[in-house]
Amino acid sequence: MWCLFLRTFKKQAEGLQAENSCVQSKLGGWRELVLQFPQTLDLLHKVVIPSTLSSSESDVSLDEWISQQDPHSSLRGLAEDCRQALNNVSEGSALCGMLGSEGTCLLCVVSGV
Repeated sequence: MWCLFLRTFKKQAEGLQAENSCVQSKLGGWRELVLQFPQTLDLLHKVVIPSTLSSSESDVSLDEWISQQDPHSSLRGLAEDCRQALNNVSEGSALCGMLGSEGTCLLCVVSGV
């Protein structure tokens, strides 16, 4: 009976580890996007929107135009919020970190990691 339980638990642990690997991979991609965002903002600042299209008295950069659409938030603020959220998720999403604060993860022991 215990062997069946351990075999089932090991399969579930392997599934959780695979899922965790997938999440970590996606987090890495999102982290890369957030890290590259300052270059994207620089590019948006270089794109000029003529005053005839921007309903403003003078030409504005795309970055400025986007900021004018919502004066209560900014792209830089959004990027910082995303960076902080990714850091929070990264700190709490490691499978072993969530399950074993004592340094030993039962799933890792059972699955032989």
